[in-house]
Amino acid sequence: IGVRISSNRAAAEICRQAGGMITATSANVSGEQPAWSVEELISSFSSSIELIVDGGHLDQVPPSTVLRSEGNELVLVRSGRIALDDINAR
Repeated sequence: IGVRISSNRAAAEICRQAGGMITATSANVSGEQPAWSVEELISSFSSSIELIVDGGHLDQVPPSTVLRSEGNELVLVRSGRIALDDINAR
């Protein structure tokens, strides 16, 4: 189970109004670049979208670092904004 707290205002407001957490996948086809605007999202997913909440154009920030816990060890799944060495140093 992955847990992430978004700094995006629209996502935070949806969570607040839903009374807690929501689940979602990334806004990209696996292995492809993420969509940063509604237009890019529609271009990537075309007819498979039922609802879009337009929170405006997203800042192009590095993706989240994703880790897997194996016992007492953290294993890097996807490199992102925070380096594994920085995480291990804490």
